[in-house]
Amino acid sequence: MKKIIFLLIFNIFFLNFSFAEEYWSDEKIAPTNIEEAENFLMEKHLKITSGEERFKYSYIEGLWYSHFVGFVGVYREENKSNKYKMILIKAPIGFGGNLFGEYSDNHSNHKREIFYKRNIELEGTIHASIEMSNNESVDSRHTINIRHSKYDEDGSFVKDINEKTVFQIKSENFFSVYIPKETGGNDYLNFVRISTKLKNIIKNIDNDKEITDFEIEARADSAFIYFDSHREDDFIKDKFIDINQYGDIAVGKIYRGLKLQQNSGIKSITCFNKGSQKGVPGLMYFMESNNELENPIYKEIKRDCDVNKITYSTFRNYENRTNYYIITFITFVIVFLIFVKFRQRRELFLHNKSNKNKFSNYSEFKAYNDKLLEKTAKKMELEERKKEKKEEEKLEKEAKAEEARIKAEEKRQEREDRRKEKTEYKEDEDDYNDSLMDKVKRLKRLYKTGTLSKAEFEKAKNKLLK
Repeated sequence: MKKIIFLLIFNIFFLNFSFAEEYWSDEKIAPTNIEEAENFLMEKHLKITSGEERFKYSYIEGLWYSHFVGFVGVYREENKSNKYKMILIKAPIGFGGNLFGEYSDNHSNHKREIFYKRNIELEGTIHASIEMSNNESVDSRHTINIRHSKYDEDGSFVKDINEKTVFQIKSENFFSVYIPKETGGNDYLNFVRISTKLKNIIKNIDNDKEITDFEIEARADSAFIYFDSHREDDFIKDKFIDINQYGDIAVGKIYRGLKLQQNSGIKSITCFNKGSQKGVPGLMYFMESNNELENPIYKEIKRDCDVNKITYSTFRNYENRTNYYIITFITFVIVFLIFVKFRQRRELFLHNKSNKNKFSNYSEFKAYNDKLLEKTAKKMELEERKKEKKEEEKLEKEAKAEEARIKAEEKRQEREDRRKEKTEYKEDEDDYNDSLMDKVKRLKRLYKTGTLSKAEFEKAKNKLLK
């Protein structure tokens, strides 16, 4: 029985030792800072390539980061081989929980020296071996043998075991390694590529810090960078920049409760990149969410944002826009008052220079000017009244003249009407007499010619004369 137990223990030890030799190792063969690691990986690449191949890299080669593993580098073992080694360069600083470990007893295991104790010990060693299939497209799966450290309940290290599992390419800059929970894993180890864009974002945050000085959370499809973290009362407050697999960028700030983590909130602005599958390209919107709001607040800001120009200052300027308007208004008022003061002094200087009556301050000069203006105004008012009176007299005279003209015209018209009436009556009477005489003459002619008898003639004549 003792022999069997001994053989089992020996077998486990031997297998783990063989795994260590084949897939990962405790031997420190690599540098432990990013710049030297990049040179190390470049030398590995140049050593096995020549000609144009030196400018070609496979998907997995380069620098990567996981907040459960750290900053790692991957290089190809041999030219055109599908086998790679992953080196652990630097253990993580954290992923947003360092201050919780410092200020909260419930999160003391989040302290870097405790949480990443084994990772720190293994810096510079080979951490995994990778076997790539011929397909390197999105969602393709590949094989990885990775070191998996086991811990006791109190957080103390027990041993390293080999985890043969798969990793899946999520996008150009993200891949995930499956670690089953039943073996003490976290389901997935997410890795984000340390790209030039990510480095530039870090430099824009603080040019004096290295990327390894930041708490970064590698999510399945984004890198969430924490900075300027501090405690304020019973809250941990952080600023952040989040860049996802499509190049969309979100910047803002978050707070989380030390005593009750559900007392948390976030404010951010997001700019969608060209080709984004999460929003309208170029759209920028504001988002606010906290435990006091029933639903998050979303507000569109504009539709022409540029992800390459989005920094934390963009968020700060938007958040403080009201204050900026107030400051701008106050500044304008101050400048205006300074201009008015300067003009007053100049007016006083020019007056004293060219006039005998001099003043020691602008108030006296203004009072003097006000009196002059008052006198001038009264004089102008008097002249205006005289002018108005003359105008009224003129209008009155013209009105009387017009009234006399109208009366004269009415009288003339009346005389003309009477004259016309007389003329028309006389003409009508003359016309009537002329007509009667003509008829009588005609009757006489008819009588003389014998057409009418004497009796008929007298009868017709009497009828006309009636």
